[in-house]
Amino acid sequence: MIKEVQVIGMDDPFMGYSWFPGSDSLYLSHLHEIVYSFVAYTIIYNIVSPVVNRVIFGHYYTHLSSRTDKIDFDIHTVSMFQCIVSLILAPLIVTVPKTLDVSNYYDHLCTLTSAVSLGYFIWDICVCILHYEVSGPAFFAHAIISIYMSAITIKPLFQPWIGAFLLFEASTPFVNVNWYLCALKKISKEKNVSLNLPTWINSLNGLVLMFIFLTVRLIWGTSCTIALVRETIRVKANMPPIPTLLFLVFVISLNLLNIYWFSKMIKIAMRAMNGTKSTNHTNSSNAKFLSEKP
Repeated sequence: MIKEVQVIGMDDPFMGYSWFPGSDSLYLSHLHEIVYSFVAYTIIYNIVSPVVNRVIFGHYYTHLSSRTDKIDFDIHTVSMFQCIVSLILAPLIVTVPKTLDVSNYYDHLCTLTSAVSLGYFIWDICVCILHYEVSGPAFFAHAIISIYMSAITIKPLFQPWIGAFLLFEASTPFVNVNWYLCALKKISKEKNVSLNLPTWINSLNGLVLMFIFLTVRLIWGTSCTIALVRETIRVKANMPPIPTLLFLVFVISLNLLNIYWFSKMIKIAMRAMNGTKSTNHTNSSNAKFLSEKP
């Protein structure tokens, strides 16, 4: 087994609880973290999310007649918890030098980050299967790709870059807030009740979302992808061909999807600013776009 190279000042605080402490496999030595992560997100989904949604959204959530609508709310709230966890972990490992060998470098804190993410996406795909009528094919495909990308870094492969790409999550809270606002508007219209929510909240959230999406996902993400591809080519003789190719295809594809999503954001924003479409049409377009999972 490749020896761990410790280049950051903090180690995995949960390694002492490993079920297989002497294993040469990172999958086994970090299996407890994958399982605990899955269990934690399952508890958040079934117990914590409904409570949080009742407290924050009140009757807009409790009076939902459709079970699938409540499930959708709960899923987005779990997503909020996940992005908070990711944004806590990312700064701890983003300083790992990107010049380290992507074919064999690992440390246990980077592996912990991948294990937590893998547990979340295993939960995610279970929910996608159980509630396919809510998730649909886009969310299902996203979960499969994310499971692969999280799992392959535990091999270990590409570990120096985990923190860099995890910063993508900086845009997720604003995506979810946008979804909540669209959902509340839809509910208030269906119930024929007034939504006492200042319009500037939606506008401000949208502007911040677009700025962070542009800087973190497009500018930062594209530059990281280019650098990662270069590093991979540099050590390609040491990389497993098929897993590496799949990983790079997924990374590049997600970057192209980010460009597509950002173009949709611009179109929606321009439509709202120019007033060329009705407000209802803009809101429905916004809600439909956000269901695609940026």
